Amino acid sequence: MLKGMVNVRAVLYLWGTDMKKLVARLQRRALRENRLDDANIKVIRQRLHTYERETHPVLDFYGPKLVFRIDSTQSPITVLREILNALANSAP
Repeated sequence: MLKGMVNVRAVLYLWGTDMKKLVARLQRRALRENRLDDANIKVIRQRLHTYERETHPVLDFYGPKLVFRIDSTQSPITVLREILNALANSAP
């Protein structure tokens, strides 16, 4: 739908190698932001499953030249560094 309307130069795919870390981060966010829905492990796992299911068609559409995989279970500063590197490497 967006083809021809926007010039996509990079797709940042934030994924995780460690499900326990992802769940723990969402639970910490639930406490910080008083989001009780994020405290429920069943809800968290469903949310992560939905993210994966709905993200893959986008990744397939844009392909490996535009998709930058970034492991979101790393430290926040490392994730930021990888995002900035991806954006720098995607510049025309």
